[in-house]
Parts: sequence; C-alpha cells; structure tokens
Amino acid sequence: MENNILDQEQTQYSEIKYAGFWERVGASLIDGLIFLPVYGLAFYNTMNLKNLVLALVLGFVFLIYKIYMEGVKGATIGKRVMHIVVINEQNERATMNQVIARNSLYILNTLVGIFSTVLIFNAAGFEDATTFMEISTFQQQNGSPIGTVVGVIILISVLVVAFDKHKQALHDKIGKTYCAIRE
Repeated sequence: MENNILDQEQTQYSEIKYAGFWERVGASLIDGLIFLPVYGLAFYNTMNLKNLVLALVLGFVFLIYKIYMEGVKGATIGKRVMHIVVINEQNERATMNQVIARNSLYILNTLVGIFSTVLIFNAAGFEDATTFMEISTFQQQNGSPIGTVVGVIILISVLVVAFDKHKQALHDKIGKTYCAIRE
C-alpha cells in the first residue's frame, strides 16, 4: 500500500487563525460578484418576465451554492480566494450537518423570501407593475414583514464577528463552526 502524504487532503490544522470581519466581508463581496448574473436575472424576472417558478428557483440558488461549497469543499469561492475555510470545534473541516446548522439563519431567510415572493407574484396588480418604484412599493405593501426581522437578525449575526474573541458570527455559534485562515 502506497502512502503519499502530498496527495491526501489536510483536514486538521495545528494552529487556528480566525478570519476577521473584513476578511469575511471580502469573501462575501467576491461571492456576490460571482452571483451578479443570477441577481440580474432575478431583477429582470421581477421587472419583466414575472415568472414565479423562475423566481423560486433563483431564490434557492445562492443558498444551495453556499451549503454545497462549505459542506463539500470547505469554503465558497469567495472564502477560498480569501484563504478562509469553515472548521468545527475539533479544528477539522465542518461536516455537512454542521454547515446546514451554520446556515440555518440563511435557510430561514431564504424560506421567508420565498414566502414573500409567492405572496407578491400572486397578488392582484403585480403583473401591471413595471417600474422600479412601482415594484418597490408593491413589495412593501404585499411582502411579509417577517423578512425584515430575519434580515436584522442576520445583520446582528454578522456584526458579532467584529466583537467575538474567536471571530464567530451567531450563525457560527449555532453550527459550532469557525472561519479560519489557511495560507
């Protein structure tokens, strides 16, 4: 049996350097740039196509990407560029279950967004809204206010990174994970 250490993927590291707030913001911005075409299509769909099935599919795309990449690859593309990996309390790559728990706030946010999307796309008059201001007003009048509450919780979760000694967001604490720098 041949043991070639260089071919094996390293999953445990001796020293942890936690990824800080701005490093994580950088990773999120990179992921956001990657998903600009998806966001553009979602915007175009809302303004012109008004296809509910497409809106629902697009609503899940980023969440599926984030969970898949963190659970299978250890990091999203943005995190990889920033040399960040999601690890667990044992200093090993987080398991899929830990990643799902870690993303529970984002899952909730996506589900609330999907619920709001269904309400908006099925509301009378949505088909006639064509300008950005009309769509925005329509969303405020017909969307779910729960989305704002969940959004504030996620914002607080992210801001906690700046003040936590291990740079954990609330969603990291839920999943018992950390974001670590791996050079």
